[in-house]
Amino acid sequence: MLITVLHHVIPVSERPGVINNIYKRLKPGGKLIIIEHNMKNFLTRKIVNDSIVDREAIMLKSGECIDLLTHAGFRNINNKYIVFFPKQLGKLRFLDKFISWLPFGAQYLTIGEK
Repeated sequence: MLITVLHHVIPVSERPGVINNIYKRLKPGGKLIIIEHNMKNFLTRKIVNDSIVDREAIMLKSGECIDLLTHAGFRNINNKYIVFFPKQLGKLRFLDKFISWLPFGAQYLTIGEK
């Protein structure tokens, strides 16, 4: 599982190699789960842009995660958007599973299977 690792830690040029390396080490049927910030969400974009921690980060779109997994050989790739409601509206988070196809969640989750 890579949770907001790609945009912080791994340079763009090294991302394909890292994903390929993970693929090689997974057992058949093993899964890689990637969670990243969704810059299509205006609040997420504002928080990331205002954050000192993210100043050097190179964000990636969900399509880039899908491409990385595809090129590494993953199959059954699934992408969905998560965290549509802030903490104050936490009681509404049960709705996330019904609207996960909308590209406006604060984060996205991409899963691939070896």
